[in-house]
Parts: sequence; C-alpha cells; structure tokens
Amino acid sequence: MNAIQRATFEKFEQMAVEVEKKWRRLKHDEALAQFKEELKKTEYLNPPARNHIYSVLKEEQVAIFNKRKGFMKELETLPAENLTKVGIEKLLDTVKNLNDEAQVIYDKRFDELKAQHEHLTSVLNNIREQLRAKLEYYGADLEENQTIDSIILGNFKKK
Repeated sequence: MNAIQRATFEKFEQMAVEVEKKWRRLKHDEALAQFKEELKKTEYLNPPARNHIYSVLKEEQVAIFNKRKGFMKELETLPAENLTKVGIEKLLDTVKNLNDEAQVIYDKRFDELKAQHEHLTSVLNNIREQLRAKLEYYGADLEENQTIDSIILGNFKKK
C-alpha cells in the first residue's frame, strides 16, 4: 500500500469511527428521550388503579362518617333514664364497633395502595433496567467518572 492509499484508508477509518460515535450518541439520546416519554404516561404519574382505590376509600370514609354522625344524633335524643351502666356499655360497644369497622376498611385500602405502589415500582425498575441495557449496548462515550446511573439521574433532575 502506498502513502496515498494509506492516508485515504486512515481518513476513511477515522470517519467510520466518528460516524459510529455519532450513531451511538444519537441512539443513546433517543433511548433517554423514549424513557422520558414513557414516564410521562398516566399509568405511571396518576395510575387509574390508584385513583380507583382512592375513590372507593373516599366513599367508605363518607359511609363511616355518616354512621358516626347518625350515632351522635341518637346520643342527642337518648333519654336520660337510658344512661345506666348497661346503656353506657352498649353505647361504648357501638363506638368501638364503628372504630373497628373503620380501621378494617382503612387497613384494607392502604394495603391495596401499598401493593399497587410496589407493583408500579417493580414495573418502573424494569423500565429503568431496560434503559440501562440500551445505554450500555449503545455505549456512548462517557465522561470521566460518569456512570449509566449518573446519566439517568442527571437527565431527570428538576430544572
């Protein structure tokens, strides 16, 4: 190979390296943009399943409130002769039962919220891992001491 051919070959080889770097950077940026768009979806920001749990919880809270309110109205109209030890114990049992009923409902709904949150967290972790795999595959040039995680976090800090 003569000097002109060698120079031409080195020039094209250098161009190929630059084109590959640009392609990797382009794919890298595209993967980050797709990830950002995915996270803007309602299913992650304001999941319908979570909204449903909150609406059911609200209905149940109103029902419990109305039961308590009804109980308080009964107390207002309670004749004084019913304020015996047995009558007071019955009233206390009613209050305890209302509180126990409310606690069971709250525990159930909050367990549902926790399970829904854990599921969503799992889904989001999988999406993040897919992004990490893409970014590693595309292998864009990283600055010194820069990691895939720092790229992900750096692209999503509030500005």
